[in-house]
Amino acid sequence: MLPRPRGRRVAIATTSGALGVIATDLAVANGLELARFEAMTLAAMRGILPEWLAPANPFDFWIGIDIKGARAAHEIGLTAVLADPGVDLVLCTLLAPANADFAEFGDLMRRLRRAYDKPVAMAIYGGDARERWSKSLKGTGILVLPTTRAAARALALLAQATL
Repeated sequence: MLPRPRGRRVAIATTSGALGVIATDLAVANGLELARFEAMTLAAMRGILPEWLAPANPFDFWIGIDIKGARAAHEIGLTAVLADPGVDLVLCTLLAPANADFAEFGDLMRRLRRAYDKPVAMAIYGGDARERWSKSLKGTGILVLPTTRAAARALALLAQATL
């Protein structure tokens, strides 16, 4: 279902600082290494963050939802992560409460998955949109798992099996 990764460099994209830290710990514990974002990636990420918040990996773009809106924050943040040539795999841990919800989530992810041939594993938490977002990802080639632990493990096993 997922494309083969070119390496073990993982980007963590999250809308929760705590989930980002957990995802980072789990990814590293499972043998993945954190990708280093290129200057163009960091510049794109800054477009949805306030001046005082420097982008990093894990990339927590929750505040971008307040600044740019849910759809723009997800599109800019996830595009930046997926487009970075130094990223081999993407682990997303997203919150789905009402203020983060937008109807085109599945369409956005489908378009990004086609544009960037990288393995993406996702854990979606909370909110009424969680079930709809998960269903909207069926057939996209994006792996949706119930926990961050399972998503990190799946990406690590994929990297191990293909390298």
